[in-house]
Amino acid sequence: MGLRDDLRGTIPDSVCMALPNGYDIIGDIAIITPQEPLPSDPEVRRTIADAITARHHNIVTVLAKTSETSGPFRTAGFAILSGEETVTTHNEYGCSYRLDLRETFFSPRLGCERQRVAKTIQPGERVLVPFCGVGPFVVPAAKRGARVVALEKNARACRWLLHNLHLNTVYERVDLLQADAFAIPHLVQGTFTRAILPAPYGLNEPAFLSRVLPAIISGGWVHLYTFCAENNLPEREKIYHSLGLEVMEIRRCGYVAPAIARWAVDLKKGNKLVTEWVTEHGSRMNAQTSPELGLTTPFPAPL
Repeated sequence: MGLRDDLRGTIPDSVCMALPNGYDIIGDIAIITPQEPLPSDPEVRRTIADAITARHHNIVTVLAKTSETSGPFRTAGFAILSGEETVTTHNEYGCSYRLDLRETFFSPRLGCERQRVAKTIQPGERVLVPFCGVGPFVVPAAKRGARVVALEKNARACRWLLHNLHLNTVYERVDLLQADAFAIPHLVQGTFTRAILPAPYGLNEPAFLSRVLPAIISGGWVHLYTFCAENNLPEREKIYHSLGLEVMEIRRCGYVAPAIARWAVDLKKGNKLVTEWVTEHGSRMNAQTSPELGLTTPFPAPL
């Protein structure tokens, strides 16, 4: 039983058939993505919202997506079907993220994937996370004992991330830069054992990876999120090999369009063990502070 089943006979059939059977839940907000714009009739909208809150009593706001995720900050448009707030706190695997859905990108569908990557991180590692958003890859890495350098060019997302670093008590383990990820060679010092790249749809991967890879140690890991049809994967693998990367695993993480999937690609650079680097450098890196790294966190106190 899904949303359409719950609503059948209570709203016009044409509206019902344009609705998805499922929806995303971020914190106490539910989000539906209808195939067609919803009618303006407030009773129809309220009926749809009530069907969701009847199943999930913790939901206080129901949103309908009115435009796809787009633009440099990967934000979407929403119509409020019930409730008032677009600010919420999302909890997953012991981490909490405060955010405004109108201001930032966040996908609850990657929760298990974020936990999978976090479990591979060893204390003392140095991790690079561009396109970091409000921190769903940053906070778990810091909680695992890594030193994290995070980049995000959306100033509002940076403010929420700063709030979340305090909320999860990992503020001292993270250096945050409001910057374009393509500026990594000019802004980021030192080397990293691991890079987590939750890249946006349409990214020029070869150009971006060529900027990131010089900062990754031999034996370091790159966790890349990419979008393509399955029959395009062999061509992508050739690109990764040409950049000196070994493909360790490829996992499908859902679909973003018909036949277009999001793929989690685990890549390894060289053959040295990360444990060797941590043993050699970990204690020194753990003792470093932001000024020593040449980085700053130029944001006001948390929200």
